[in-house]
Amino acid sequence: MTKKATNETGTKEALKPDFSEETAPNNVHAFNLANTPIATIFKGIFQSNNESMNNVYDSYGNVQRELDAMSRSDELSFEQKQYIVDKNMEAADKQNKKDSENKKFYIYMAGIIAGTVITCAWIKYHSA
Repeated sequence: MTKKATNETGTKEALKPDFSEETAPNNVHAFNLANTPIATIFKGIFQSNNESMNNVYDSYGNVQRELDAMSRSDELSFEQKQYIVDKNMEAADKQNKKDSENKKFYIYMAGIIAGTVITCAWIKYHSA
């Protein structure tokens, strides 16, 4: 994964990473964090977030289906139906807002994961 490098004067420099095609598979495996406690923590966070988002989507979906069914009633006036449609739109807007928050969460977590991977790689490289 690393090799000794020489400069123009022929003196040895510090160990430098070797990212040639022959060593690329070893480089990938050297920084494999898939089965580490950190990865387990991140998996738990993402799983919890996914469960929470599924609950939100289910809840808003139920509200919207109920409002849809109510708006089809022939006994309601136009104003009442318009009120129900407005409430349905509010529910859709809240769901979209929650979805945007979730996307921001994933971007934030991707940054944390990238920082963690880079830090681990830096530590591993400098401790070798």
